[in-house]
Amino acid sequence: MAQNIEKRGLGLNESRHMKQFIALRNGELKFFDSDTLKLLGSSFLHEKLSCTVINRRLQLTATFPSPSNHVFKFSNDRELLSWYDAIKESQKIEQRKQTRRLNSMRTGVGVCIEGNKGDKRVVWLDGNLVKWAKNKSSECDNISLSKVTKVSYTNLRSGGQGIVMRDSRREIAFSTIQEGEAKDLYLAIQWLVAAKNPNAATRLLSESGFYYRRLQLKILQKAEASTLEYSEYLKAIVRSAIASMNTTEEFPVNPLLGTSRNQMVRKYHCRSYLPLQTSYCQPDPCTCLLYTSPSPRDLSTSRMPSSACKKKKKKK
Repeated sequence: MAQNIEKRGLGLNESRHMKQFIALRNGELKFFDSDTLKLLGSSFLHEKLSCTVINRRLQLTATFPSPSNHVFKFSNDRELLSWYDAIKESQKIEQRKQTRRLNSMRTGVGVCIEGNKGDKRVVWLDGNLVKWAKNKSSECDNISLSKVTKVSYTNLRSGGQGIVMRDSRREIAFSTIQEGEAKDLYLAIQWLVAAKNPNAATRLLSESGFYYRRLQLKILQKAEASTLEYSEYLKAIVRSAIASMNTTEEFPVNPLLGTSRNQMVRKYHCRSYLPLQTSYCQPDPCTCLLYTSPSPRDLSTSRMPSSACKKKKKKK
């Protein structure tokens, strides 16, 4: 399987008349304010996102799941083409991933249905229906994707995390037996529901968004078990992490992002995009070509650069 493409950089968003920090990761483009790092929006790199180069500008146009249009100008043509190639390749990777997820779902995924006392079931895709039963040959129940009004990944009443699907008549909640299958199953279902019923309350997630959501649910579960509010519990985690790093550096706080539950997590989550950005712009202070070869322990060989050795011989 092809490796995920990650890219970060600055670009002038001419459709918004502002400079933005752009981050490409796991099939999703995120746009941040270049000064405050406030998340301004995002676009999923599915097949319905159009990426073109017009008049030395990168134009991104999407009609699904919601209409959007971005026109970016970069510092040079090389950077422009680099972004174009990265986005196009990411789209191909995401299409292959979704095909694999759908094939896996058609085969069947082992789950535990909420309320069935942990009895194991198989969930599979059959046309426009999501079916579940003890096995594919036995009598099954189903729910129509076009009639689903809500799908989400959340904490279940029985404990743990799982997928909840709801139509006008009922609600079904289930967790995967293999924890690693939860991501692919949810990502497959969310796009199917969004395509069949655009009005459904679907929380669309990328791969990194899914992991972020799973972490958020774990923190929420622990916060509910403690005496702290969610935001206070999250602040305590951050303070503890800073203290464990044995540093006096203060964690930056941006009043524009607020302190609500989702905003607190987003504020610290968006900063995870920064390390790769700085590594692109700054040299590694620990790297020095003078001492890369030969080994410092090899006293029989000169460690001077070749150019310096030539000058020394000339002087002799």
